[in-house]
Amino acid sequence: MDDPALKAPINLLRGFSLVEAIGLSGSSTRGVKDSWSDTDLCVFVSGTIPSIQNRQDYYMSHGVSDIKYLDGDLEVSRIDGLNLAGETYDFLWMSLSETRSHL
Repeated sequence: MDDPALKAPINLLRGFSLVEAIGLSGSSTRGVKDSWSDTDLCVFVSGTIPSIQNRQDYYMSHGVSDIKYLDGDLEVSRIDGLNLAGETYDFLWMSLSETRSHL
């Protein structure tokens, strides 16, 4: 992890016991990030995606107070928008087993 902008979200997600893998996605992966872009992180979990309440409690217990939105529905994932260390991130929560079944 060489990108300093990814340090805060990855450190936050490392503490969530169900997280199996984290992947970078969105415009930043295609090199077309502009001033309106946020950073999208796919968060793969074992089992089912943690409930909105569990995710919100986790964020709050780890000092995250600037939550843009919680639990957006993207059919195969749930999306949370957060501001961390002056940057905007979207966490796209996905079940690893469900994702594998679509491959």
